[in-house]
Amino acid sequence: MTIFVCVTDLRISARIGINIDEFDRFQPLNVSVEVMLNVPHVADISESIDYRLIASIAEDLALHHIGLIETFAFRLATRCLAYEHAETVEVVIEKPEALIVGVAKTKVRLSRAADVSG
Repeated sequence: MTIFVCVTDLRISARIGINIDEFDRFQPLNVSVEVMLNVPHVADISESIDYRLIASIAEDLALHHIGLIETFAFRLATRCLAYEHAETVEVVIEKPEALIVGVAKTKVRLSRAADVSG
């Protein structure tokens, strides 16, 4: 059995972007996180990761200017992977106002088995 903890469609306002007009304003991001746990079952929150914590980490990152959504996704995934029972983390970030038509999006997947330095 594989257990996942997921947060989907978390809408946050973030200080994000590389363009000069993006430095001093907040922009909407849609954040989704999937954490695969390394436990055979979950009977208590101490064996899992609290989805409210995942949301809080994303909201905290949004307060500090980050140039790229790829960097935002990597930092969020790294912080989630630091929790004891997290084995693999996948983060999807959408920046809906980045394009006139369409949605800018990135996906980062980190695993304990992989090197996450950098």
